[in-house]
Amino acid sequence: KEKKEGKIISGTDVKTAPATLEKVAGEVKPKIDFEIKKEKEKATKVEKPKKTTPAQKKKVVKEKVEKTTEKVAKKLVVDTSKIVSAITTS
Repeated sequence: KEKKEGKIISGTDVKTAPATLEKVAGEVKPKIDFEIKKEKEKATKVEKPKKTTPAQKKKVVKEKVEKTTEKVAKKLVVDTSKIVSAITTS
């Protein structure tokens, strides 16, 4: 079959360069595709979240409460200062 297609050098059993390249490409392509697929799967894997201890959870909640408390305290100071200034000016 290869002789008919001109893929063998005439008078020998040696394949021509394009025929050899075609054969090698056919053998290597599935391997390369498999490696690419593996790398894509690795890249898309989502890391499992780290388990948090109760102490870590408590620390996070405490920080959130402190931030919220600061905001409320600042707003309260601003509001009361407006009330005091309104009372003293009237």
